[in-house]
Amino acid sequence: MGRLGVFVLDGNGNQVARIGSYGSRDCRGSGSDYPLPPIPVGNPRTCVVTDDTLWIQDYNNQRVVRCKLGYEVTGTVK
Repeated sequence: MGRLGVFVLDGNGNQVARIGSYGSRDCRGSGSDYPLPPIPVGNPRTCVVTDDTLWIQDYNNQRVVRCKLGYEVTGTVK
């Protein structure tokens, strides 16, 4: 986890995805006064992953953020 998001690494330690970016409590997604970023976090400290959900403890914003995960095959290696 990084200060401004949760980073997903492959088996070699290479970053393959980043979930979340800096945002305050006012950032509440589409339809709110501050719709961006889509997944706002102030200072992620802990995360838990299930099959389709990522839970992030957002320390600065004093909340838990729930992210639904989706998977997509973008290519194959032979």
